[in-house]
Amino acid sequence: MLITALWPQPVLFAAMLALSYLGELGQRRQPSALLSMIHLKRRVRPRLRELAALCLLIRTDEVAGWAAILMVVALWAAHWIWIAGIDQSVVLARRQAESPLIETRNLLPAAKKKDAAKPSRAVSAPKVVPETVLVAAATLCALTGLIEFLALAAAVHLVLAVVLTLRIRRNMRRVPVIDNESLMGSADERLAAYDPQAILYFSGSPASAYQVNMWLSTMEKMDARVVVLLRERKVLNELAPTSLPVVCIPDSVAMMNFTALRSAKVAFFPSNVGKNIHMLRSTKVKSVFIGHGDSDKEASFNPFSKVYDEIWVAGQAGRDRYLRADVGVQHAQIVEVGRPQLAAIQTDRRITTRPTVLYAPTWEGWSDDLHHTSIISMGPRLVRALVKLGVRVVYKPHPLTGNRNADAGTAHRKIVRILTEAGADHEIVTGPTPHLYDCFNAADVLISDISSVISDFIASGKPYAVTNVTAMPCADFRERYPSTAAAYLLTPELSELGEVVGACSRLDDPMAEERRRLRTYLLGSDSPDALTRFNDALNSLLHRESDDLLELSAR
Repeated sequence: MLITALWPQPVLFAAMLALSYLGELGQRRQPSALLSMIHLKRRVRPRLRELAALCLLIRTDEVAGWAAILMVVALWAAHWIWIAGIDQSVVLARRQAESPLIETRNLLPAAKKKDAAKPSRAVSAPKVVPETVLVAAATLCALTGLIEFLALAAAVHLVLAVVLTLRIRRNMRRVPVIDNESLMGSADERLAAYDPQAILYFSGSPASAYQVNMWLSTMEKMDARVVVLLRERKVLNELAPTSLPVVCIPDSVAMMNFTALRSAKVAFFPSNVGKNIHMLRSTKVKSVFIGHGDSDKEASFNPFSKVYDEIWVAGQAGRDRYLRADVGVQHAQIVEVGRPQLAAIQTDRRITTRPTVLYAPTWEGWSDDLHHTSIISMGPRLVRALVKLGVRVVYKPHPLTGNRNADAGTAHRKIVRILTEAGADHEIVTGPTPHLYDCFNAADVLISDISSVISDFIASGKPYAVTNVTAMPCADFRERYPSTAAAYLLTPELSELGEVVGACSRLDDPMAEERRRLRTYLLGSDSPDALTRFNDALNSLLHRESDDLLELSAR
C-alpha cells in the first residue's frame, strides 16, 4: 500500500486499501500470529494506513499541499480530542476496576462491584470507524482531485472523535466507584463492636488455604473472641465455612491502620510467610506460632520461629525438636497444647482380610535436598504393587503436589491412571472432601512420608508405614525422625510392603505398644483433652497480657 502511494497509483492504492480492510474483517474472526510477530498489531495498522494516505496526497500533484495539510490537521486534532477523553476514561476505569480495600464475612456484606468496561476494548474497537472515513476520503481525493471529499471527511472524523470519546466517558461513569473510605469505616465500626481478643492471621496462596482452614473449628470453640484476618482475596475464596468474623485486607497500609484490630492481644500464625511482619510489628499483640501440622520436617523447627513470643506445639516431641535443632527458640517460648483437631479421628480398629490402605504422600518441598516426598521415586510403583496385592487403595496427595517440581505432577498423574484403570473401589481424593481425617477413619493402615500426616494418624492407634526414600539405615532414620519410632519403614525396593499390609490382620501387631507410647510423646496427654489445653493456654496468655498492662499503667 505504501509503495502504491509513493508511486503514486491512486487506483492500485484504492485496491490495496480495500484488501486491507477485508483483511481486518478476517483478523476479527481469526487473529494472525504472524502480524503480531512483525509488530503489525491492531493499533499499528490504522496508523500505517493513515500514513500511506498522507503520502498519497503529497505525491498526487492535483491535490498536494492543501489536502495534505487538511488531513494532518484532522488527524492531529482528532488525536488530541481522543487522548484527552481516553486519559480521563482510563483513570476512571482503573478506579472502577479496583477491588475494595476490605472484604468481610459474618460481619459486613461484601462490596458489590459491577463489571467495569475495559479501556482497551472501549478505545480500540470503535476507532477503526473514523480512521476508515478519513483514509477512504483521502483516496477519493487523490482519484478525483476534489478536496471537498477530504474536507467533509475531516469534519466527520472530528465529530466522530468527540462523540465516541463522550460515549466512552458516559459508559464509564455508569459504573459506581467503590467508596473505600466509607467501606473501611463501616467495617471498622462493626468489628470494633465485636471487640476481638485474638486474631487468626494468614497469608498464602489459594492452594495453602488448608493451613488456616484446619484451625477454624478450634478457634470457634475458644472462650475468647477470635477474628480471622486474611491477606489475599484468593484465599478468602478458598476459606472453609466458619461462624467466625472474617476480614480480608490485602493492602498492608490499610491493614496496619485498621483500628478495630487493636483490641486484640494475641495473634495466631499458622505459617511462616513474609507478610507476617505486618502483624509482628505490633508490640501490643502477643504473637503465637501454631503451624499447620506437627512433623519432623525442617519447617517444624524453622529458625524464623524465634521471632514469635510463643510457639505452641502438640507434645514433648515438638519441644524437643526445637531445642535439639538449636535455632534460637528458648525453652520458655514453647507451650504444649496438643492437637485439638484430632478429636475427629476414630480410634477403633478392625481385623480384615482386605484392608484399606491410605497412601498420602507429602509434596516435593521448597528445595531439592529434602527428599521427603516418595511420590516421584516410589509413588507409581508403590500404588501398582498395592493394587496387585488386592487391597483397597485410597490415594490423597498433598494439595501442593507438583507446585514446584513437574516430576511430582507427572508421578501424580501416573498414580491416578493406575487406580482409574484398576477400577474396583479404589478412591482418589484431590479436593477438600472427604477430609483427611475421614480418610484416616476409613483406612486400616497409612503409608506416608515425613510429614504431619503421620503425627496426626498416630492418634488413631492404627499401623502406619513411612517411606525411607533414600534407603537410610533404619536406626539412623528413626533417630533423625522420631515420629517414625513406631512405624514400619518402607524402602525404595518395597520389600517390606507385605509386612505392612499384614499388620492389619492382627490387633497386637509388633508396633502396637510402641504406637501407644509415641502417641503421648507426639501429641501430649489425653487428660485434659487438647481443646481444653488450647483454650486454657489462650485464656492464660490473655490474662497475662492484661496483668502486664495493668502493671505498666500503675507505674
